[in-house]
Amino acid sequence: MIFGGLFGGQQKARSPEQLGYERDGGTDFLIDYLQNNRLSEGQTGSYGRTILNAVQQGNLDQRSALSSLEARTDPNSAYFGSEDYENLLNYQMPEDKSRNIIGDAYSTNYFRAPSSSELDEMYAQAFNAGVINDPNELRNFTTSTLARMPEGEDKRPFDDYQYRMASYYGAPVRDSQGRNTGQYRQFGYDSDKYAAADKSMADTKKFTDNYLNRMGAKS
Repeated sequence: MIFGGLFGGQQKARSPEQLGYERDGGTDFLIDYLQNNRLSEGQTGSYGRTILNAVQQGNLDQRSALSSLEARTDPNSAYFGSEDYENLLNYQMPEDKSRNIIGDAYSTNYFRAPSSSELDEMYAQAFNAGVINDPNELRNFTTSTLARMPEGEDKRPFDDYQYRMASYYGAPVRDSQGRNTGQYRQFGYDSDKYAAADKSMADTKKFTDNYLNRMGAKS
């Protein structure tokens, strides 16, 4: 009763027209277009098989295929109860293709091929995450997972700061294992000089840490 007293009692539901709502012409056009250009039952079956084949051949991802199909098909179509539609909904890439995508991600991010155990583990993670039916999702999942690992941190891509500094000091440097050294190609391609610079920086850090420890500083 309080709410009724405060807000004038129960309100009857009103139509959009009664509320003064007017739909813009663009929305009307889109709705009419979709209604008037839906596929017939025969066309839906043929189009669905074409879409499914494109997904199976790797020319179209599952999500885009479903969106395209559902936008052009009557919601009451018998196609949605067909085996072809079920196969599209439950599509998964062949395991060898998924593993190839994972292997490519290792090569791109770690500059090496994965071991058998690494490949098995990443495939299992991707399977559990439900991303093995879309090559783009699988590629993004693998790349982001690799980037969070210690090796991914070591072999991280060159960032904007490094590229800016490269204009002064030379191109950023990776070592023979593909690790981002944080150095620049000041010494050309003389790997011994870069190794010496690494050792010098490590020695300096060790000296500084020891000195601070003797002074009672906490690391």
